[in-house]
Amino acid sequence: MATQKQQQDFQDFKDNIQALRTRITEIGSKFLNDNCKVIFDKYPALVSISWVAYTPYFNDGDTCYYHSRHNYPNLEGDLENHSEIETEVKSFLSQFDDALMFELFGDHAFITITREGTTIEEYEHD
Repeated sequence: MATQKQQQDFQDFKDNIQALRTRITEIGSKFLNDNCKVIFDKYPALVSISWVAYTPYFNDGDTCYYHSRHNYPNLEGDLENHSEIETEVKSFLSQFDDALMFELFGDHAFITITREGTTIEEYEHD
């Protein structure tokens, strides 16, 4: 049976982990938004960048893993040079891995980034 000190030490440990996760989210969100703003400033016709991220419910019996589709973003706007913008957005977003995207946005999420910031909506899928 754990002593009161061990219980308190464990609670302190859990609190520290939560504080680190919060800080990761804060730093990651700021980095993402600041760098996307640079892209929006470079391409004024770009209105939004969006993608989905989720864990499938069923995978033919195989283990289901979280996957963010940030490497395949949807770009909205009257974009004359779509492929150039898409290449730049993909190049930037490819720096993020699924684990970090999960920390930033959670599971079953539809993420939209605009000049004003990021919105996260619940994403339902099959």
